[in-house]
Amino acid sequence: MPQLSLTSAIAMVFAMIFWAAGWPALKIVSEDVSFEVVTFWRFAIMFLAFIPILFWVRRPLVWGYKAVSIVVVNAILNILFMVFAFFGVYYGTASGGGVIVTTLSPLMTFALGALFLGRTIGRWQAIGLAIGLAGGMVMLQLYGDLSDFFALGNGYFLAGALTWALVTLLSQHAHAHLHPIHYSFLIALVGVVVMSFFTTPSDVMVVFEQDGRFWSALLFLAIFGQTVATTIYYIVAGRMGAQYVSGYMFLVPFFALLFSVIFLDEALTWPIVIGGVLTMVAVYMLSKK
Repeated sequence: MPQLSLTSAIAMVFAMIFWAAGWPALKIVSEDVSFEVVTFWRFAIMFLAFIPILFWVRRPLVWGYKAVSIVVVNAILNILFMVFAFFGVYYGTASGGGVIVTTLSPLMTFALGALFLGRTIGRWQAIGLAIGLAGGMVMLQLYGDLSDFFALGNGYFLAGALTWALVTLLSQHAHAHLHPIHYSFLIALVGVVVMSFFTTPSDVMVVFEQDGRFWSALLFLAIFGQTVATTIYYIVAGRMGAQYVSGYMFLVPFFALLFSVIFLDEALTWPIVIGGVLTMVAVYMLSKK
């Protein structure tokens, strides 16, 4: 069995921290700029940030019709995910997004794989899905009065978790046709092209009227939260296998809560904490052989 080096382990911890901190950063950039502009710049900065990484990897870009099709579909799904995440934190909290999306998405990925790809569900997996369902209902507060469901942004987080589950399933097929770094780079390129149809030059330039707090959040979100963290995850997972690094995902909800409290003064709610713990237990049970 290959051993995860100390350097790779430290890199994975930082990748999960970057992903978690991206939720408070998204909350900041959603305060004054529309989602079309924010999404355009996220893809644009991500595209530019990947250029030096491509020179560092030095692998020839080889693709075909199927690879292009997968990239285009997944880029559209990424755009949808960013839209749902944007409105989720706009109407709700960054901590809620960091916990709900991160914990529910693996559960949905497993369930969709079993439903449409014929994957077998064992006893522990069935129990895990049941616990995850209970945890999701607690986090989304799907009990008693449902009038505040969408007011809290939970509906957007739920849609975002489902969208990211589809992204995950589709990405598994992409690895057979494209190098993971090329895959992310091309998704950023397609994202820029698609979002350019939904923005105007004057809309795009409005970001230069924002303050340092906005730019710090946007640059962190696009460079560290997307480009760097994703590259680390793909490289380590490619060397060690996804099963060796998937456990690090458990760090994201904890750090998302922590950063939201520190930088946004958000209050922890018991439904988020209790539901988050239940879904983390569920994801652990689903990942057991």
